[in-house]
Amino acid sequence: MNSLERSAIRNDPIFTTLSRKEKFWSEKQPLLVEHGYELRARYRPGWKPSWLQEEGGDALVMESEDSWRLPVRLGNFIDATRVSDGLLVYVKQTRTEGHELRFMAMLSDEKLRSDPKNHCIPLLDFFPDDVDPTFTYMVMPFVRRLDSPMLEDVNEFIDFVDQILEGLVFLHGVGVAHRDCSYANIMMDASTMYPTGSGFHPIYPHRLRDNSGSALHISRSKANVRYYFIDFGESSYFPPDDPSIARLVQGTKCLDHEPPEFYRNEWYDPFKLDVFLIGNLLRRYFMDKFSNLSFLAPLVEHMVTDDPSERLDAKAALQEWSCIRGQIGLISRSWRLRNKDDSFPVRIALDTYGVFKAGLANTGWF
Repeated sequence: MNSLERSAIRNDPIFTTLSRKEKFWSEKQPLLVEHGYELRARYRPGWKPSWLQEEGGDALVMESEDSWRLPVRLGNFIDATRVSDGLLVYVKQTRTEGHELRFMAMLSDEKLRSDPKNHCIPLLDFFPDDVDPTFTYMVMPFVRRLDSPMLEDVNEFIDFVDQILEGLVFLHGVGVAHRDCSYANIMMDASTMYPTGSGFHPIYPHRLRDNSGSALHISRSKANVRYYFIDFGESSYFPPDDPSIARLVQGTKCLDHEPPEFYRNEWYDPFKLDVFLIGNLLRRYFMDKFSNLSFLAPLVEHMVTDDPSERLDAKAALQEWSCIRGQIGLISRSWRLRNKDDSFPVRIALDTYGVFKAGLANTGWF
């Protein structure tokens, strides 16, 4: 790259100026600090691009942590650091009188939060906007996509299914139907996968938080990661101790557009919708992708049947899964997830590595 090209990149407004959403969060930075949360350098008052301040002007933009913009997809979210202990968190702007805050507060009640079967993302803190009280900011643990990094072996997949079905049974047991528990709304707290204390960067998780090097992680099985349901903006509540209330809803707002209920123009059971959504997630993102998860087929079939009245409820799905998982042998459990798209040479190479890795793990060396 010549000097003209480097100069053009260094001064490109996409890096040197804040987007509209970034400006919003930059203006809220003092409010967040007041409540004990710090934003990254890019969003602090008086920010100037660090790469433009360096003598000699040779710094590459992408090597500067403060050039990393907030992804558009995050919308009303931003990453932050809790000052008291350095915990990486998400801050989300939501309507004060909206569904989500009420559900988050209810599910984070001390009694419910202490239940290990509760896989709803915890509400760590919340506070009103300093200008418009119709908005509130919710603070929750920083979570990542459920497959970031990708699950490695069948054992890790089994743990994922255990947690999600257990969490769905809990959620339904307290009278809450999520109604949008699809792929993007089930996430993972990966913090335990980075035991060195340096963590990972919220925008580029393969880098350390200060961008001083690569973020190395241990496997999920050693880290005991936890999966969470997020985003309760479309959820419904029915008192679990009042069977006289019809548990029926309308509406099709959901990230997954495949549930058959959405195309019948009639009221439907939102709890059976949740079962379909989880079953469809297991089918589309795992069973259809990996060749050695065929044991999942009977459960998925019973979870995604077109007729909701014939579909399993959450408890029955967990019970059927418990029977299936009990029949999965030790060798099958330790095997890597085999991608159906792998070529034959790739499959042989990865299988050989998988056997070697499993052997080391059994001896305690891996």
